Amino acid sequence: MSNGSGYPQYQRRGAFGAGRGLLARAAPILIALVVAAVFAFKGCEDGPFGRKQVVALGLPEESRMGAQAF
Repeated sequence: MSNGSGYPQYQRRGAFGAGRGLLARAAPILIALVVAAVFAFKGCEDGPFGRKQVVALGLPEESRMGAQAF
């Protein structure tokens, strides 16, 4: 198929391919964001100055690891 200029005319497709819906393309990103938000809110504690902070280890785990390293 030609558009009159001698060059072939190609069908334009989106970055993720034709025929896939927006939800199907965005689902992995949305799932990752939800998982990250759950982990962030689950590990939030009040810091020493009243601000929230993400803590990966609890106080008992941290004390046990410190004693083991000592």
